[in-house]
Amino acid sequence: MHRECLAECMHQGMRGVEFAQLFHISLTQVTRDERAVKKRFALIAQDFDSMQFLGWLCDEAEWLISQAKKAGDFALAWKIYTDFTTMLQNFGVLRPLAIAAPADPNNPQQVLDAVFDQMTDEEFNKVKQVVGEVLEKNVNQQGTENSQPSTH
Repeated sequence: MHRECLAECMHQGMRGVEFAQLFHISLTQVTRDERAVKKRFALIAQDFDSMQFLGWLCDEAEWLISQAKKAGDFALAWKIYTDFTTMLQNFGVLRPLAIAAPADPNNPQQVLDAVFDQMTDEEFNKVKQVVGEVLEKNVNQQGTENSQPSTH
């Protein structure tokens, strides 16, 4: 049990001495447990599936963006979206787009036009597919929300 706690404390930046004092165990035991935790993480890393990870990142980004929008923080939602897009570009999933004509960042249509002008047909079709899936998911969610009896 304390190895799981140790793993989380390591993640939070707690040092071995602090952990030993907190849980009243020897530093030697903490050192052994740290090695075991690192070994377990190494085994997990061997089974790492990059596409599953990217799928998880997409889900997380979508959830974070929806939470920011629900809170009315559209600037944060846009920041999450742009940071996520940059990360996908850094991973090589999306190719970076060089916007040829300067687009006014306050004019969403200009930005979209500049982005779509540089997409290949294959990339555009992928975007259409993803947007269609997201819209369908939202319509289905709204349908289930509207069919729920009101609690008010």
